Amino acid sequence: MILNYLDSSALLKVFIQETESTAMVDYFTQNVDRLFTSELTITELIGKLNKLGQQTNLAEAALRGMTLIPMKQEILYSAASLTKPGLRSLDAIHLATARSVRENLGEFVTYDSRLAEAATADGLKVVSPS
Repeated sequence: MILNYLDSSALLKVFIQETESTAMVDYFTQNVDRLFTSELTITELIGKLNKLGQQTNLAEAALRGMTLIPMKQEILYSAASLTKPGLRSLDAIHLATARSVRENLGEFVTYDSRLAEAATADGLKVVSPS
């Protein structure tokens, strides 16, 4: 089965109204049975919503319905080996998580330009619905 990876920047647009939110909500609903992310997204998404004073119940339900890839040591070591300039540690974990299932990966969805650049350089198909 082909799966599409959502990083936190993409998933946040489903729950916070931003320019690309309508397109991202459409993408989410059309691909809901093929979406996955890192367990890291729990902390990033719910934490951001809490900081913004937003409700988290819908985001929590969405995360429960997605495939969450555990942050295993091999993923963390893979992330540590990524040396692209400007790639932050948490973004490296997202990229390493997606790479861990590369054989089943369809699209890598992000709105983070540095992460998109690193994922593209790594040969992943990067999309940012707009």
